[in-house]
Amino acid sequence: LPSLRHGRHTTQPTSMMRVIRLLAVASLGASAVESFAPTRYAPGRVTSNYVSSRQALVPTDSVSDPAVVSSVSSFVGPLISGIFREVDPDQAKGEFWFQFVAGSGGLGIGIAQIPKIAADIGQIRDLANEGPTAGGETVNIGPLASLFYPAPSAADVNKVISKVPTAEAIVKQSTSTIYFAKMGYVVEEDFTKVLGKAGCNPLAIKTAFDALSGGKGSAVDPITFADKLGRWKEEGTGAFARDLQGAAVTKISSYGTLLFLVGLVGDLIIESGINGFLD
Repeated sequence: LPSLRHGRHTTQPTSMMRVIRLLAVASLGASAVESFAPTRYAPGRVTSNYVSSRQALVPTDSVSDPAVVSSVSSFVGPLISGIFREVDPDQAKGEFWFQFVAGSGGLGIGIAQIPKIAADIGQIRDLANEGPTAGGETVNIGPLASLFYPAPSAADVNKVISKVPTAEAIVKQSTSTIYFAKMGYVVEEDFTKVLGKAGCNPLAIKTAFDALSGGKGSAVDPITFADKLGRWKEEGTGAFARDLQGAAVTKISSYGTLLFLVGLVGDLIIESGINGFLD
């Protein structure tokens, strides 16, 4: 919350709060870029002939929304600019306008993500009432994954595991025009279509793909796909549940970082405004 000061000179946050904010920006800024920056690729291992023929690339990191990384970057500059300096009202006014102009665009984009996140979670939860299901005992997906997903039927998950083709087979059947599919990656659109034709449950399909992707996007490289699917076939729904929990942790980290940065830049804009115009 903004700290109000009286007298001729006003200051930015207390020394302890400055340190906390600086550490928060340093530690969470990197996480935000990881969570929201576009995926970068580097030439990597060849996993099969079909991947080689497409000159597939192995991701060096993964994320989701390309639009948000620029907003995250725009947060960091204005946040750091006023952390360690005492300012008088005239300086505070200047910093308010700087932080408002530099941070408001990113702040608006960040705030706009919040209803989209809520809508995505709502759509996932609605899958519990869709499609064919074998019913019966559900998979214990743990409390964190339960924040995003209804627990799927164990029988439905086992059906997905038994019906999933190889990455190469899915790519050969691909009708997707996106870049990842052309480079030999399994994209969610193709994964869902192939397993939907096999009569699998929509919730089981969605949770399986998110577990395979680690909650980091809509494409899975063939190496990760084969490794995780192999473990599921050997260890059953327990391995699937652990991977889904990992995807949930990634989502919580990404969403939490976004909310934190939105709150932090908003706080600095408000505080510099109070120091500049109301004190």
